[in-house]
Amino acid sequence: MGFKVIIVGGSVAGLTLANILERLGVDFTLLEAYPEIAPQVGASIGLLPNGFRILDQIQCYEPIREIAGDFYLQASYRDANGKATTTPSSGVTHHLEARTGYPSIFIDRQMLLQVLYDNLQQKNKVNPSKRVNKIDLSEKGVTVYTTDGSIYEGDIVVGADGIHSTVRSEMWRIGIKETPGYFPHDEQSRVPVDTRCIFGISKRPANLPAGRQITAYNDGWSYLIVDAPGNRTYWFLFEGVGETKRGKDIPRYSKEDTEKLALAHMSDRLYEEVTFGDIYKNKIMATLVPLEEYVFEKWHYKRIVCIGDASHKIDPVSGQGGNGAIEAAALLGNAIAELLEKYPGVKQLSTDLVENAVAQVHAIRYHRAKKLVSEGHNLQQILTGRSPFSKIVTQYLVPILKEDGFLNVALPIFKAGPRVEKLTMPKRGRLVPFDDELPAKPITARAVLRVATILSAGSFAALLYHSGGLAYFSTFRGVMQMHTKLFLAAVAAGSSARLSPYDASRRSPFHSPHLGVDGLLSTLTLGLVEGHRVGNRLSVLLWPTVGGLAYTAFGPDAVAPLLGLGMILQGSSTLYGRHVPPRYAKSILPSVVTGLLVPAVIAALPVQKSHIRQAAEALVAFSPIVCSLLTECMSAVLQKLAGKEKPASATKEPSYNEREDFVAMYRQQDVPALKFTYACVTGLCGAVRVAGMAFPRFDDAGSVDNSMGPLARHFGLFGLASVALSWYNIWTMRSEGFITTKKAVLAALVSATGSVCLGPGAGLAATSYWRETVMASLSDGDL
Repeated sequence: MGFKVIIVGGSVAGLTLANILERLGVDFTLLEAYPEIAPQVGASIGLLPNGFRILDQIQCYEPIREIAGDFYLQASYRDANGKATTTPSSGVTHHLEARTGYPSIFIDRQMLLQVLYDNLQQKNKVNPSKRVNKIDLSEKGVTVYTTDGSIYEGDIVVGADGIHSTVRSEMWRIGIKETPGYFPHDEQSRVPVDTRCIFGISKRPANLPAGRQITAYNDGWSYLIVDAPGNRTYWFLFEGVGETKRGKDIPRYSKEDTEKLALAHMSDRLYEEVTFGDIYKNKIMATLVPLEEYVFEKWHYKRIVCIGDASHKIDPVSGQGGNGAIEAAALLGNAIAELLEKYPGVKQLSTDLVENAVAQVHAIRYHRAKKLVSEGHNLQQILTGRSPFSKIVTQYLVPILKEDGFLNVALPIFKAGPRVEKLTMPKRGRLVPFDDELPAKPITARAVLRVATILSAGSFAALLYHSGGLAYFSTFRGVMQMHTKLFLAAVAAGSSARLSPYDASRRSPFHSPHLGVDGLLSTLTLGLVEGHRVGNRLSVLLWPTVGGLAYTAFGPDAVAPLLGLGMILQGSSTLYGRHVPPRYAKSILPSVVTGLLVPAVIAALPVQKSHIRQAAEALVAFSPIVCSLLTECMSAVLQKLAGKEKPASATKEPSYNEREDFVAMYRQQDVPALKFTYACVTGLCGAVRVAGMAFPRFDDAGSVDNSMGPLARHFGLFGLASVALSWYNIWTMRSEGFITTKKAVLAALVSATGSVCLGPGAGLAATSYWRETVMASLSDGDL
């Protein structure tokens, strides 16, 4: 007799596990208490990329897409008066699908259960009307009893029977009897409830436009309204319960309770002229429930294991309840498949072997479940006005961030989800790989990340201190006034202005004994790129204008340390934040060449006309600001020219995923321009370094103090700062899982060697080229 799994509960977790086991060739029996496998109870479910990926592996993704119809909903946030705080947009779904390969879709829970059931080839293994009431364990296996007198035997029993799990109760009963102290005492009494929810399905009111998704928030309650297939509407009304209820104090609500709560909110405005009463009066069904939020300490005992809501209950506002159940089913499938592969010839697996296998589910998922429960709770508190941050988030951050607010928080959760290791993964075009598709496992240990951040920030702070930036800032006003006068005088030099002879001993504020033109060229280029990445839109320290002012104010030696601090404190190192709008990507190189390199070369050459030299030196002094302004101007020109190239007939508003900015981001149209920019800057920096070493006059005007030896010129303050900046970028790539540890060490060595051989400016630019190439290469498929 082969290994057999008894699944208790025809839930999302239970039926998903049944599908996984069937495809893995593992025998199973599923017991469902109710007469129907997919009853209609008025519940909906939001399916997200981390759940969809697993459903795709068992061929349930496409059927769900077909059922959902047009799921690109116009989502908006609305205040207590029903007024939109964000413009209705389908952007979240389009961005989610382009980034992960999967959208977010709402369907009836019953529809999902039906798809999962219909997908099974061995439907005879699914047994309705089998309510479990007792479980016995032995060294050879497990015996499950049902209320109708049926008996089922297997090697393992899986509790997928919800928050009020019979399997979990039996597991506790057996565990407490056999191993006192293994389970926490009376853990059920610890389960808290802070929120209650009426959820339901209604016919869509005539005054509510189709294709809408609404999140409405208020003080003490909130709503989620979602357009549903079949001209219907899914809806949720969340309300705080006041003092936290626990265990036996958690109420069980009646129909009268449901009606009473609904009547109290009938006049709540949700959408322009639509009230909650308009939706509730059209209800097909509605249910009021307390929302438990808890992660049980132990999920398994010997041959018994619980998954889904039986092991952890997540607030539905996060959408991770059902998706988390799907994840748990995948993890258990992996553990069983690994166990059977490891002991293929063993007819009767011991209890210890089985328990060690199922313990993997808890070991892998426990901390993720705790995080999801905590984040769901916090989101609910914010949306229902019970958090001190509620007004800040709903009134300010949401309108500013729009869809990015959700995407930036949710995407790390989605991409960290597991898959079924032994099943084929269908290929879907996506910008961002899931964590298990990356070259290396991302580093998530908080202690390691904090130490790395502290060390990196401390290094750049020390370099900033030794750069003399504070001393330079104290004389900044006088120096800038001098160069402004020089520049204005130089402009007027051809007419009536008389200039004093050029004083070769007078050094530009950007003639530093540490930083050459090559160093400033590469650092400004990297700063402009980072400042225009979409992931750094709110990173004030990296904004090009702010950075330009800071670089100019604190002097040349402070440029690289300031950039490094900005990237550490506010920089984005994610793949979805990597993109630079093409108009900026194409403008950066001509901007730094025009605003810095050309005037620096003029200042370095033996030009006889002093007013030209003085004007060039003044431009070099202001180059961080000048380059920033030139980039803005050039990008505006490119955008205007692109607009003129559009055919006159193109008057129809394109769909969201056809917009130029959307297409440019997901087809990575910025990458060729950025790589060309980095390549040119690497070459230019190398050329400037060689010219500086070959022609002392050029080197003297360009920056490097003659008292320093040739090797010291490469390892001045900027040399250390540029290597530190390159190494920090390499570290972030390793911490994100973009490269392996071996490749990170090799890259660090090559970067340092390149800085010695070609100069630190060329080394920094070359490392940036490599970094951009690696990050862009991780995207997959036809976007």
